Amino acid sequence: MVNLLIWMFLLSWSTWRVTALFYGEASFAWLRKLIGITEIDGEILGSDGFLGTIWECFWCLSLVVSIMLSTIVSVVNNISILNWFILFTSSAAGALWIEKRLGISRARL
Repeated sequence: MVNLLIWMFLLSWSTWRVTALFYGEASFAWLRKLIGITEIDGEILGSDGFLGTIWECFWCLSLVVSIMLSTIVSVVNNISILNWFILFTSSAAGALWIEKRLGISRARL
């Protein structure tokens, strides 16, 4: 149980950081442009296609990142499906909570 709580904490911060990097950091502007997101001076104006729609929404992108990170941790540590679901939902919620408190990525929450 303690191991799961530690993973929940670590995944929440990891999910927030990776999502914030992809969502708003200048170093990933090339990737956002490749996906089809239109932005001017760091402000997202719109997107083309399904992937761009997910990418321009901090909530949606944090869910995708959370699924990927939780899956990696669960496979490496042989964690059950139920605990994977707990990790996935808690890390996504934790990332949104951190973003609400810090607001570094200028996400529209």
